[in-house]
Amino acid sequence: MHQEVQGPHDADLKTLDAIQSYALTYFNRSLYLEAEYLQRKVMMGRAAHLGESHLDTLDAKALLAAIFHKQGRHSEAETLQAEVLKDCRPQLREQSVYAFDVMSGLAQIYAHQGRFPEAEALQREILRLRKAQFEGNNLEVLAAMKDLASTYHAQGHYKEAEFLLNTVVDGRRERLGEIHLGTLDAMHELAKIYSAQLRTEEAASLRSKVLQGKRLTFINEDPRNADLKTLDAIQSYALTYFNRSLYLEAEYLQAKVVMGRAAHLGESHLDTLDAKALLAAIFHKQDRHLEAETLQAEVLMDCRPQLREQSVYAFDVMSGLAQIYARQGRFPEAEALQREVLRLRKAQFEGNNLEVLTAMKDLASTYHAQDRYDEAELLLAVVIDGRRERLGEIHLETLDAMHELAKIYSKQLRTEEAASLRSKVLQGKRLTFINEGMMFS
Repeated sequence: MHQEVQGPHDADLKTLDAIQSYALTYFNRSLYLEAEYLQRKVMMGRAAHLGESHLDTLDAKALLAAIFHKQGRHSEAETLQAEVLKDCRPQLREQSVYAFDVMSGLAQIYAHQGRFPEAEALQREILRLRKAQFEGNNLEVLAAMKDLASTYHAQGHYKEAEFLLNTVVDGRRERLGEIHLGTLDAMHELAKIYSAQLRTEEAASLRSKVLQGKRLTFINEDPRNADLKTLDAIQSYALTYFNRSLYLEAEYLQAKVVMGRAAHLGESHLDTLDAKALLAAIFHKQDRHLEAETLQAEVLMDCRPQLREQSVYAFDVMSGLAQIYARQGRFPEAEALQREVLRLRKAQFEGNNLEVLTAMKDLASTYHAQDRYDEAELLLAVVIDGRRERLGEIHLETLDAMHELAKIYSKQLRTEEAASLRSKVLQGKRLTFINEGMMFS
């Protein structure tokens, strides 16, 4: 979360946003030490620029507290969380929209930690203040109700969750319509409550309505330019279903995205090709390989001319398709695409260009996955030297390539070299933290 801030520190604030994104990636991969180093820097930087009580600073503290909890450092975590609560509450009472976001995020952190009573207390407070702020079936009130219902659900308080979700479903139906994604999402949550109570027929009936609603949404969607943002949101839903292995639901939504983008932008537009690539991945997961490969062939055929024209986004689409191939274990196809991207990048740029180095690292990862360690090592050594020259020894991208090379050494049983390189990576991250901290002292 980030608010627009004017003044001479803008560039630094954007850097801090990017660093928090890295920290969150490490956090999600359970690399808590690395996440902590980066997130401390974000917290210190935002405090220096914006003040201890600014909502961006509080957001950074909340994530750092979550990192402490994952490391079993509960006392430090709770001290930080108490600071967030103390400084956020006055802004919450002043009805700051962003304060509600920070508090809701903190409640979600509590829930992820299994601290449901604390999550519930925060969500009750948010709901009370939202009700005081708005009348009737306001969408913010309904969103607060749904969050609280999820916490009730997690605690096995099914009756309380059901009561709130019925209110949310009715309210969203009235405000947004029967087949709006927000309404259908609440209905899906209610179906899970029914399942947990062994009310199998009611759950099946509601799930059927949800699926039918999504079909109708797909059929009724009017392909006009104003709907492009909606299509982006629907692709986000499709990706969520895909990641949860709900491939039928993902297909219905993603087929709509493909059709909508094709209608707006044309079959060969890169946004359309990106949508087709995801739909192809969904088909593969359903073992519909012929349909998947037909779509992937379309993506390749339409993307290659734009790749030769050096379209930045075309490289993104092709790299993304290569990653899909790699995830499917289709490494020769991934490798062929990555070799093509690298060849075109080298023709486009001279020397240690960062785009060339990124293409090399992607190809090295595919070699690694095929146990072709010598080839992977050769490329990674070039990437490390290039990034060291362009970005510096302790830049995160340099350290990331070094970490990948350490994994190669481990696979080759070159234990001492792997340990030495990992030590350098960790030391580099420490120095990054110290040096960045000095910028704001």
